[in-house]
Amino acid sequence: MEHCSRLSTEVMQPCNVLVSIYSHFASVLYNAFLNLEKNWETIIDDIAAGRLSTELRIDDNIREKINAHLQPNPQRAAALRVSNFTNCSHSLQRRM
Repeated sequence: MEHCSRLSTEVMQPCNVLVSIYSHFASVLYNAFLNLEKNWETIIDDIAAGRLSTELRIDDNIREKINAHLQPNPQRAAALRVSNFTNCSHSLQRRM
């Protein structure tokens, strides 16, 4: 039997208000926050540039397919930089 966990988000306004994040396992959420925190600057750079970082270890053909669907969004990247995810993630991790 295959076990699967799902990280799901519900958004009231596109890219602005996160209503909930849930998973069947708390460890999935915890690891998601750790990875977001660890890679936050790279993620923001990717959003600004509209492409996946070459540091991301995925096949080049997959990277090309994903990059074809991405568009640069420097305004969103700037807003995310200001949001300071690191402070927020520490608070959320303590509550889990």
